[in-house]
Amino acid sequence: MGARRSARLKLKMIADAVGGGVNVYTNMALSLHDYRYKGPDPEGVLSPCPSDEVAAHDVKKLVAKVEEPANGPSPVNGPSSI
Repeated sequence: MGARRSARLKLKMIADAVGGGVNVYTNMALSLHDYRYKGPDPEGVLSPCPSDEVAAHDVKKLVAKVEEPANGPSPVNGPSSI
């Protein structure tokens, strides 16, 4: 198992331990990481993002979530359950 895969598995274990929506956003970040290296894949075989538009939408959601603790709930996404 490569170092990158090992680090990803550790991040997933931490997110699973924390629970709640953290796992959803961790999975989104890991999917975007894969997308960065593999690019869009309409069939969803090599990359979890079928298009650049889907990736852009996920990036915006993730950024809003990261900024939320500093700025309060995002007006786009509303209050969070995390």
